[in-house]
Amino acid sequence: KVDELIEGLGPGQLMLVAARPGVGKTSILQQAALYNLSLGHGVAFFSVEMTGEDMAKRQLSQEARIPMRAFYQGLSEEQWAKVQGVVGTSAEANWHFQHGGFTTLSIANACDCIQNLALVVVDYVQLLEDKYGHTENDRVGYISRQLKLLAQMRDVAVMAASQLNRGLEF
Repeated sequence: KVDELIEGLGPGQLMLVAARPGVGKTSILQQAALYNLSLGHGVAFFSVEMTGEDMAKRQLSQEARIPMRAFYQGLSEEQWAKVQGVVGTSAEANWHFQHGGFTTLSIANACDCIQNLALVVVDYVQLLEDKYGHTENDRVGYISRQLKLLAQMRDVAVMAASQLNRGLEF
């Protein structure tokens, strides 16, 4: 449905997914990544907050349709069978997940090594380590421009999460 509303996301485009903390920005990014993987496209996912283990659990939870809490409380035999059924297809996917501190330049350099890359995901903009300007607004504007250039120069789609200030709530 979202894809129809926004008329898709294509090469050379940047989409910022902006919302308050805790409303599902990472889930939206992950759904877009999984969709691209299902089409056989390469996906690079750069996360400052989430570890590879956490991302794998979320991915398995979504693909196997098992609640996340089951991974922490213990999987039933039926749930374990569902997980095993999706693990093989996930392992074969052109999925590149990196956790750590990044700049837009380090993201661009990492993307150069990925074959058949169609989507670059950044979670999230404010945690990138680029230093630019005198204000946070200057820095986020600079990062957004760099991500747009990445999309255009590498001919890929880029999705990035951006966190809105809780101070805007009424």
